[in-house]
Amino acid sequence: MAHRQALLASGSVVRPVMGGHKGYALAVVLEIVCGVLTGAGFGLAHAHERIGTPATAPDLGHLLAAVDVKRLMPLPLFQARLSTLIQQIQASERAQGVERILLPGELEFDRRDARLHSGIPVEEEAIATLHTVAESLGLQLEA
Repeated sequence: MAHRQALLASGSVVRPVMGGHKGYALAVVLEIVCGVLTGAGFGLAHAHERIGTPATAPDLGHLLAAVDVKRLMPLPLFQARLSTLIQQIQASERAQGVERILLPGELEFDRRDARLHSGIPVEEEAIATLHTVAESLGLQLEA
């Protein structure tokens, strides 16, 4: 099996660890719809110095699309196929020390569920700051 590599502008060579031809194709399509199509930076034209700089708008593009699955296939068939894919992903070989393979959004869903059940953890320093601000406004925080 041939190993795919990419040469970065810095001269560094990187080898993607996953994705293969489908991952490469998806990356190119995303670059087109989120960079070229939206008018944002793309390819080597990203303004990296603007990313994370509050003085100027970041050089990022987003494209949202809605798909009515029922127009493409019966919903139960889609759900069954999706369940099969999820099972295959979760049954994949894991890296050493990895207990489970998470799907996109699964960590956030688990965290939301825990927060709804146990509340949102807040640092003591943040609570003290809130009390100070409340007092300065003549307010009293509930416990």
